[in-house]
Amino acid sequence: MVTLKAFAPDDEAKAIMQSVPGARFTPGMVVGFDGPGALGPEAAGAVMVLHMTAVDEQATQLFFRRTNQLKTLLPAVPGFIRMFSLFDGLSGYAVAFWRTPEDALAFGRDRAHREVMREFYANPYQYSQFVGIWSAHSVRPRHLYCAGCGAANDAPAATCAQCGGELADVFKMQAAPTAGGNGQAPG
Repeated sequence: MVTLKAFAPDDEAKAIMQSVPGARFTPGMVVGFDGPGALGPEAAGAVMVLHMTAVDEQATQLFFRRTNQLKTLLPAVPGFIRMFSLFDGLSGYAVAFWRTPEDALAFGRDRAHREVMREFYANPYQYSQFVGIWSAHSVRPRHLYCAGCGAANDAPAATCAQCGGELADVFKMQAAPTAGGNGQAPG
């Protein structure tokens, strides 16, 4: 079976990126987690983007704790597919994939989410905040390219339709431990 790996850009690729006006490299981490079914972005009919900037350490730590408590609910929320968050310079982002915009909006109207939002409005943690939900205009299949013969296979697929070789699906491999994965990026 093919072994999926993550690779850092080499020096030549970094130099090209550094030549782009306004390029920035932010140390830190990317956090991601999955909803049920180990689905990829091709299952999404909506994408939600959240943005924040902060000025107060104590308030921001409260924000992290409260939003992380909300995130513990997401894997069981109907329509949730996956989410990742990261910092780009001083801008914090969370990007979530949902089956439909209505699923994302329903989570926002849920009692637990509304309670946290009331708390944040009463004691703002952020200097700036934004949330937007976009509907998918078009979605094409995600392809898995066979390492043996190079044939494109529409996901989900466990074996190559052309040669029968085994295919690796990153979303199934990274699935939470209860779904058979280890929750880690392939290495």
